[in-house]
Amino acid sequence: MLGLLLLLSRSEEAKNVELRGHTESVQAIAFSADGTQLVTGGIDRSVRVWLSSTEMGA
Repeated sequence: MLGLLLLLSRSEEAKNVELRGHTESVQAIAFSADGTQLVTGGIDRSVRVWLSSTEMGA
């Protein structure tokens, strides 16, 4: 599915997370140095900032 980013956890305590927001394929991802934010960039020419405490279920 275009625009869907699936984060898979290697830890048994953490859960997998689906992030929806882009309308086209995601081309780039980066975590902030402190791990509280994830930034994604897509072919749809948008940049999304995800906060780990809300969107990623932390």
